[in-house]
Amino acid sequence: MIKTKLLKDEFIYYEKLNNGLEVYIHPKNELIDNYCALQVNFGGQDLEYILDNKKYSLPAGTAHFLEHVYFENDDINLSDEFADKNADINAYTSREVTKYYFNSQVNFIELLRRFLKHFSEVKITDKTINKERNIIKKEILMYEDNLYNQVNDELLKQMYQDNKVWVDIAGTIDSVNKINFTVLNQAINHFYQPSNMTLIVTGAFEPEDILKVIKESNFNKLPNIYGMKPKLVFNDKSSTNKDFVKTNLNQKVNYVMIGLKIDLTIFKNIDKNIKRLAIILFFEYYFGESSKNYQLLETENLINYMYSTYVKITGNYAYFTIGSESNKPKKLIKHIKQMLYNLEPIEKDIFLAHKRSRIGNYIGYFENVYKINYILSDLILKHINIYNYLDVISNIKVEDVLITKEVISDKSIFSTCYINK
Repeated sequence: MIKTKLLKDEFIYYEKLNNGLEVYIHPKNELIDNYCALQVNFGGQDLEYILDNKKYSLPAGTAHFLEHVYFENDDINLSDEFADKNADINAYTSREVTKYYFNSQVNFIELLRRFLKHFSEVKITDKTINKERNIIKKEILMYEDNLYNQVNDELLKQMYQDNKVWVDIAGTIDSVNKINFTVLNQAINHFYQPSNMTLIVTGAFEPEDILKVIKESNFNKLPNIYGMKPKLVFNDKSSTNKDFVKTNLNQKVNYVMIGLKIDLTIFKNIDKNIKRLAIILFFEYYFGESSKNYQLLETENLINYMYSTYVKITGNYAYFTIGSESNKPKKLIKHIKQMLYNLEPIEKDIFLAHKRSRIGNYIGYFENVYKINYILSDLILKHINIYNYLDVISNIKVEDVLITKEVISDKSIFSTCYINK
């Protein structure tokens, strides 16, 4: 194992197994909790991809469906089994990743063995597939009634023609009906390969003991069929409709969202570790809840407590959204657009405060095994160097952050407005 220092008195151990599985072990002996996450680089956006020079496709919702099936695993109730040993186990699928995780204070080594055995010996039956299909369909129908989701999805449809960005991670009723054993088997063979997975373990243990369990497990025996990872096929084109308005008299409130499509090629000369942070700090500075723009929108009663901002950055696309309920939706859209076009210079003292806050938050993560595991998993997923992350935050400059300003133009700004009159 390779031992590397993360912070003062914080070390991480790394080993890549012969089959390609990457293992990160972070001992935290002063705490009593233990946390393990198996991360599969397969999410809701992986619908069209190239592997071994061949192009493949999957129905929307396949990654999420497979998460359900893997967790169920031929009628084995893993939640009850882990609960009997005073442990919690769960899973989720995002647009980029599927993650299976558990935490416990006792029986951790025994549970780790069980966890690895379960996810290396999955048995899929038609009974399980049909059962999970019905459950997922109900999830999809519940999601459709949410106003925020409707506005957000409509905005993303304007910004991107490619449905990988906006299609429900659970899929649609039609796409879920197309998912069968053959589809799931394709996804397993192409994405559930050891070289496309990462195991992150944090807690009160000796790293050597954890690695021994992993190497003795069936996970270490899984073959790595492909020597490469699937590559996403992506279309960056936008819709011709840049400003969308929908009237619904049954709706109690107006909801507005503005989106800024980020051209990642503008950042081609900046280090990838800095790029992501620079984009996030840019929007945090100008539109976070401590920003002057936020205070102005609040003073003019254009927003309320539902105000939210979001930055999404992947290897293929990136965007920023800002939204709120509003009694003056058209005025809110106009004001935000004006703010984007007339950004004031960054004040270095405020910028330094933002950096210090981020450094403090990062260091604070290491007081809780869940937060440690979460931040390490996230940075690893996004291919950000975990070993010098503090240096990246400390050394980022105003000039790096202001590169994001170059993406602002008429063609990159979109708006969606759902109104009740």
